Amino acid sequence: MDDQAIVVDLGGRDERFERQMQYLVAHGYHTVSLVDVHEWQMGRRELPAKSVVLTFDDGEESQYRYVYPVLQKHGLHATLFVVTSRVGTMWNGMRCIDWNHLREMQQGGVFDIESHTHDMHYKV
Repeated sequence: MDDQAIVVDLGGRDERFERQMQYLVAHGYHTVSLVDVHEWQMGRRELPAKSVVLTFDDGEESQYRYVYPVLQKHGLHATLFVVTSRVGTMWNGMRCIDWNHLREMQQGGVFDIESHTHDMHYKV
């Protein structure tokens, strides 16, 4: 695995994501939050060697069903950017996570939930 971004397609419910997370753990990578990175940039904290930030966009339901349990199992942390007006809806053929699941993901300490905007992603 090189230093490029990992792109995950959960549409096929592929086991690649789990293998990628296992690789990170087995090779000593540490997930850090965006707050951690900001604090590091400001010179207020150190980051562990092999630090990575995991981010996910839009709040598609598979991120709750597939990503959340894998991250939880491996003790990893991520940030999820949701389009807040789409929470709990069907949108462009995609079922979006509801507020209860978002709270669970955040309160479980696995995800930071952030806004990806309130109303964006229009097909042109």
